[in-house]
Amino acid sequence: MTSPTIDENAIVEAFRLDAPGPPAKKILNLQGLGLWNGDLADMRGDSPKRPNRQPVRSGRPTAAARRMMMLLRIKAALKQLPPRQRQLLHLYYYERLSTSQIAERVDLPVRLVEKSILRYTDHLRDIYLRKYADES
Repeated sequence: MTSPTIDENAIVEAFRLDAPGPPAKKILNLQGLGLWNGDLADMRGDSPKRPNRQPVRSGRPTAAARRMMMLLRIKAALKQLPPRQRQLLHLYYYERLSTSQIAERVDLPVRLVEKSILRYTDHLRDIYLRKYADES
């Protein structure tokens, strides 16, 4: 079994799960969870190819469902970080601010912000791996 990794896009998507806005703009949806195969017309049952199509249920989660589980786990790991760490990661990954912009906003030296982001990302990864390595 391979060890799960946290990539930059996964951190951004985990922050996006908490973003305000209509659900359609979020990544959380039935197709994303992998509970259905096909397009939305198939889900409504009005597809010309397959009327009244039923949901696909299998014993193994799809790649999309595994990705969503990982994002929800990253979100849980983010909530375990102290507020200051979470704030810096949010500014860097989600708001896509540069380290100099973050340093100006939080009134810290740029070099400290750079080191902190690396350290906090490692801390997030450690929390994630400690809690979920056996389940992935």
